[in-house]
Amino acid sequence: MEGGQREQLPPFRVAHRPPLWRLLEETMKISAVVIAVSLTAAFVAPAFAAESYYIVQDAKTKKCTVTETKPTSTETTVVSGDTVYKTKSEAESGIKTTKVCET
Repeated sequence: MEGGQREQLPPFRVAHRPPLWRLLEETMKISAVVIAVSLTAAFVAPAFAAESYYIVQDAKTKKCTVTETKPTSTETTVVSGDTVYKTKSEAESGIKTTKVCET
């Protein structure tokens, strides 16, 4: 080129999206991540739930035992009231202090 003139290059073309479209696109990406994390937490959280132990009494034999699940049948009843024990040994020692379990 003569006289120090620079060659004119064609303008660089960028796909133009309105700002509102970009905002919507980002919001959808964030929403997808939030939904994925929520679903994962919903299925994983019960696996990490703390163990629970109950003192139950057999309705026929009147014998008390420790179980990990709250009874749903009428064959056994929870005798520890609203008390939920965190360890099995804690529940076993609770049997000794529960009056209906004393024989």
